[in-house]
Amino acid sequence: MSKNLRDGLTPMFDRFIKKDAAPELRSRVSKGAKGKAAKERAPGGYLLPHAVPGFRRELNVRDLGGYETEDGRKVREGLLIRCAAPGEMDAAEVEAFAGLGIVSLMDFRSGDERAKLPDPIGVSEDYYPISAVKFSDDAEVDLSPAAIMKAALGQKGRDKVGSLAKMFYTDVLFDNEAFRKMFDLLLAGRAPMAIHCTAGKDRTGIAAILILLVLGADRETAKRDYALTNRYRRKLLYAEYDRHRILNRISRNMRSVATLSQGVFPEMADAVFEAVVKKYGDFDTYFEKEYGLFEAEREKLREMYTEG
Repeated sequence: MSKNLRDGLTPMFDRFIKKDAAPELRSRVSKGAKGKAAKERAPGGYLLPHAVPGFRRELNVRDLGGYETEDGRKVREGLLIRCAAPGEMDAAEVEAFAGLGIVSLMDFRSGDERAKLPDPIGVSEDYYPISAVKFSDDAEVDLSPAAIMKAALGQKGRDKVGSLAKMFYTDVLFDNEAFRKMFDLLLAGRAPMAIHCTAGKDRTGIAAILILLVLGADRETAKRDYALTNRYRRKLLYAEYDRHRILNRISRNMRSVATLSQGVFPEMADAVFEAVVKKYGDFDTYFEKEYGLFEAEREKLREMYTEG
């Protein structure tokens, strides 16, 4: 992580704190999260697009299955799940999560975040706690909603959100041990996989963008999935706006800070695309240089995780 981002975060912290593997994967789907129609009835209303049934919306539990790729295929359902921290789940939700048949559970949070809210035991075959964001000295970064709020308020200048978000969204894309492990496991067929951070929106959102792109989805599809967080976490977003309603009236910056804390800015997906193209020219080169995913490996992933 860059010194600029560290300088932006630290003051606030100091003050406040294989092609032939496809049949095997298909057999696992019967244990996993079978996709449901977007309008299926659920307690309290209809499910949102890509929702996994049995969870409160704010937990952001979604199946990447069903998205179309540029060559007309679709991502397989039940193999790639994204969510907020499972530690936030109640007993019924933990039971539902355990029923998804997760083989690899990727936890992108910092050690401090994991200590405050551990993942439930026994909900997956394997568990990989690897922080997705680190300072240049390898210290892990807390990017929970509360920490984001504090860090954003500590930024100087009028565009607090833009300066913080762009630094984060640039740094997390490169030399990322957690994302390398994620792709290694996917290539080895260790799915169904669930990926999560604290809110399941930033670190998880970027990881989901990369998964969709490597499987052949276009940028607009990846961006649409990223932006869905604001529909899932709408209740928390509006609660945050209400909490700061007086400041919201006098400062657009404050509303933006609240949005960054509990939701996402869709345009930040564009920042991801721009950062990768600026450094590597295209995503194929990016996947090759950062994750060792050359054409053969990318095609293997598409055979394993897409169909049609």
